[in-house]
Amino acid sequence: MTSIGELDRRITIRRLMEVGRDPLNTPIYEVADFATFWASRADVSDIERYAAGTVGNVLLSRFVVRSSEATRTIVHTDTIAHDGLEWNINGIKEARAGRDRFLEITAQAEG
Repeated sequence: MTSIGELDRRITIRRLMEVGRDPLNTPIYEVADFATFWASRADVSDIERYAAGTVGNVLLSRFVVRSSEATRTIVHTDTIAHDGLEWNINGIKEARAGRDRFLEITAQAEG
């Protein structure tokens, strides 16, 4: 069961946001920091991939954040900046710790 004291890491949610308009009034989008939250992280697996003569690592982790109005807007198209890596979000669900208390985010990063 997750507790507030276990949220010992800082993660930043990055989101594609409209930053302006061009001369034809077409929106201009840019990835920008949306918000920073306290989270816990549990590594689920790591995989080495061999492709086209190169070796790459993939790390799959679960982040748990406190449920709030802001964290409930996180979607799979957002990314997480943490520990010098950009994490792609695979899924978001309510954590077992109780209804509307925590959210569990499954994400992967390539190193």
